[in-house]
Amino acid sequence: MKEYVINEKKILDKEYEIECELIRLRNEAKLSQYEIAQILNTKQPQIFRIEKGTNSPRLNTLLRILDIYGYTIEIKKQ
Repeated sequence: MKEYVINEKKILDKEYEIECELIRLRNEAKLSQYEIAQILNTKQPQIFRIEKGTNSPRLNTLLRILDIYGYTIEIKKQ
């Protein structure tokens, strides 16, 4: 059971890291949540929920957000 809790913490930490990075990238690009939503043809509250971690984005949504900033996802072994 202890190992499960440790793994869950690692996953939550990684989710938080991604949320912070999305906010950093948006701020670096000098874009508002509203502007990102407009580009993605969605509503600003969805971007807010993704950045705050209350709504996990679908993979294609995350890839579309990252594409705005010129990034993508790389999968690598830990």
